[in-house]
Amino acid sequence: MAVHLKKGIYVVAGKRTPFGKNGGILREVLAEDLFATAAAAALRASDIAPDLIDTVNIGQISSLSQHGISGRHAALKAGIPADRPVLSLNQMSGSAFSGIICSAQEILLGATKISLCGGMETLSSIPFLVRDIRYGVPSGTTPQFEDKLRMSFLDSYCNMYLIEAVDVVAKMYGVTREEADKYALRSQKRWKDADSKGIFNEELTPVVIKEKGREIIMTKDEHPQPDITFDELSQLPPLFKDGIGTSGNCTGANDGASAVVLANEEALTTHNLKPLARLVGWSTVGIDPVMMGIASIPAIQSLLKTTGLSIDDMDLFEIHETYAATALIIARELGVDHNKLNLNGGAISIGHPSGASGGRLLTHLTNELRRRNLKRGLTAMSIAGGQGIAMIIEAV
Repeated sequence: MAVHLKKGIYVVAGKRTPFGKNGGILREVLAEDLFATAAAAALRASDIAPDLIDTVNIGQISSLSQHGISGRHAALKAGIPADRPVLSLNQMSGSAFSGIICSAQEILLGATKISLCGGMETLSSIPFLVRDIRYGVPSGTTPQFEDKLRMSFLDSYCNMYLIEAVDVVAKMYGVTREEADKYALRSQKRWKDADSKGIFNEELTPVVIKEKGREIIMTKDEHPQPDITFDELSQLPPLFKDGIGTSGNCTGANDGASAVVLANEEALTTHNLKPLARLVGWSTVGIDPVMMGIASIPAIQSLLKTTGLSIDDMDLFEIHETYAATALIIARELGVDHNKLNLNGGAISIGHPSGASGGRLLTHLTNELRRRNLKRGLTAMSIAGGQGIAMIIEAV
């Protein structure tokens, strides 16, 4: 499914929290509190009062980790009035993108003028489970713990862990371990350079963490390894035998939140809002689950066909780096110029709080188009289970 927008839908603000590493400083912070922090910052940045928000759509894949109604709580904690509807979505890693699309659809339908969207995740807090004990444990039976986080990376339909599927695709397309490690190093070095220049400051909002009676203010991403070397990357063992995926050339399981505010043209005029970018269109597709790592390819192709645009019409690309191998394949197969791709690093360095990453991608792309005085950008993500999602925006 691909959509080419004929009506104006605008990004008027986007903010995110710093992303924490797995088991890091954000491990005990509620996902809903992270979203509330990002949302409040986005509302301040756009000078929009919370009571102007008509609807809220929040992506999250790990609601099991904390509260089952955390989406609703996140909106309330952000100051959104209690009479506004809140939708929680789970399209795996594409969940924040899905929240953005839901908000855009509501605007298209005339159901809302201003909508808050994005995603949140605290993957560090996903629990271990013990199954089959609710109605008693048979004598002589020892209950077994199940690592719910690890099992979330298993696609039971094709009976493969996600990184195993990526290794299959990497072999099909001839991507080597050396290429993957070089790309991972590129992500880390580009993040380091961008961080030193303060490029992320525009999108980040601090998180205050209370720990052992004191307050810690988190202002930057915790996951990056900016000083890692190629030799160190090359010495990491593969996650699966004979594969090329390692803990160094794949992203992490991270914590964080992102929030985006969308508005229609009427709202811009009525409330004197300053738009940052216009949504041009989006697409969502399905693909064989084994090929999930490159599902961005058909998603991007479908979107370009529907909008009548080409790869060469794009000034910047933010293509999610869940895995270095698949990022390389996507760029190669579509003819993406690496001088336009993930110029400040990507998920390998920054991290991947699954349900929140789409909001980070859109926000960062919006800011970079404006910072570089460029016009049009494309962002996309491949999703576990064999789905792809893509979006094009134009700076205004």
